[in-house]
Formats: sequence, structure tokens, C-alpha cells
Amino acid sequence: DSAVASSRAAAGGILFAGSGSIATATASSTVYATLERATQIDGELELLANAERRASATSTSVAHGALASGASLSTANNTGTTTALLSGEVLGAGNVQVLAQADDSASAQSTAGAGGLAAIGNGSAASATVAPTVQATMTGDAQIEGDLAVTARSLYQATATATGVSASGINIGTSSAAATATPQVIATISSDTVSAGGDLNLAAYANDDNRIGLSATASASAGNFFGLATGQGTQSSVVLKATTRAGVAENTSLQAGGDLNVIAKANHLVNAVSIGKAGGVAAFGATLADLSLTADTRAIIGDNAQLFADGGGAIL
Repeated sequence: DSAVASSRAAAGGILFAGSGSIATATASSTVYATLERATQIDGELELLANAERRASATSTSVAHGALASGASLSTANNTGTTTALLSGEVLGAGNVQVLAQADDSASAQSTAGAGGLAAIGNGSAASATVAPTVQATMTGDAQIEGDLAVTARSLYQATATATGVSASGINIGTSSAAATATPQVIATISSDTVSAGGDLNLAAYANDDNRIGLSATASASAGNFFGLATGQGTQSSVVLKATTRAGVAENTSLQAGGDLNVIAKANHLVNAVSIGKAGGVAAFGATLADLSLTADTRAIIGDNAQLFADGGGAIL
């Protein structure tokens, strides 16, 4: 699923020039893989739900006149659900894999430029949001000869870049960039009894490839050698609310002939940058960078659940 939006506006006038550019891109889809019937097979069983979603928005606004005003706004939203559900009973399979995996990105870039005797109200704003839900669930009983892996993995990235440039005698403008991510990554076994002759792995991963999940950059520069007054403001903000959980439900019995692992792992890397440059006889401005991070990463074993392993194991 891919959504791309691009907008460009330019205006010029002897006295007044006003320009506005808006771009909005939204990517949203549901990917669902399920096996509900009882199954007896001799070979491998793979239940895979794999999604790749992209949202990209780019806007550019340029104005030039005695009094110039330009605004540029770009918004990229990426939401979607990816689910792999094994609810039927499985007997005799060699290796069984239940995998829900999604790679989601949102990119917003905004540029605003103005020039003339006065550039007032020149603004650039970019907003990028990713909100994936990725779930791998096993609810049916199973007797498996080989390995069992139930895995939910989310790879997410939101990037917002806002740039404002003005060169006039009087310059007033702002640039703001916001990147937001709310990934929900859940891997669960809630069967009555599951037995694997080999290893048994239950895992939930968020950005385990070490990518930068959130990045917001706001920059503004204004003024020239003959500038009288310049007021510029920049603000970048990053908001993360993430849940990563691997859980064995209450009263569930798991048995592995090899290792038994229950793992929840998240690597949330973020970056917020604000750059402001103002020049003139009188120059003023504010440069702000805000971070709000909330991450819930847990491996959970429910009440009265029983875990047996002939090999080793870990609960992380």
C-alpha cells in the first residue's frame, strides 16, 4: 500500500504576493492471514501476514513581492493492521511458523520561501504519523514434531522536515515539524496445550533493525544585509507511544523438546532538531525541540500457565 502526494505553488507581484501549498498522503490497509480448521500435515506449516505501507507528502510554496506571504503544509499518515491467527488444531507438522510482519513509513517534507520588502506570515509545517498494529496469535492446540515460532514484528519510521526561508527587509515566519508513532506489537499463545518436539519461540519485536523510528527537523533562516527586523520561530516535536508484548495466556501449557523462549524486544530511536537563524538590525526568535516518549515492552506469563523445556530458555 503506497500513497504519494505532492504540491507546489508559486506567486509573484509588484505589491503583494501570496502563495499556499498543501499536500496530504494517507496509507491504510488490513492484512489478515488465518487458519481456523484442524490440520494434520507431514510437512511444514507457514502462516504469514506481511505488509509494506508507505505514505509520502511533499509541499513547496514560493512568493515574491513588495509584501510576500507563503504557507506550505504537508501531512503524511500511515495506519494499518497486520494479523496472523492460528486458531485451528495442528497435529503432526514438522515446523510451524506464525508470522505477522509490517514495514510502515510516513514522510512529510514542507518548504516555504518568500522574498521582497517584507515577508510576513511565511510558514512551513510538516507532520508525519505512523500507527501500525501487528498481531501474531495462536489459540488452537498443537502437537508439533519440529520447531514452533509465533512472531509479531513491526518496523516503523516517521520523518518530518519543515524548512522556511525568507529574505526581506522585514521577516516574520515559523517552521514546525512533528513526528508521531504509536506502534502496537503483540504476540500471544492462548491455547490449552502446545507441544513442540524442537524449540518453541514466542516473540514480539519493534524496530529490531536499529533504524531511527522518529525524526523531526525544523529549520528557518531569515534576513539579509539590509534587513530591518526579523522574527523567526522553529519547533520540532517527537511523540512515541509504543506497546510491545509477548504473552502466554493464563492456564496455557507449553512444552518444548528444545529451548523455550518468550521475548519482547523494542529499540526506539528518535531524533528532534530545531535550527533558527535570524539577521537584521533587530532580530529575535525561539527555537524549541520537544520529546515525549512512552514505551511499554513486556514478556508476560499468565496465571497458572505452565512452561516446560528439555533444553534451555529465556523470558525477556
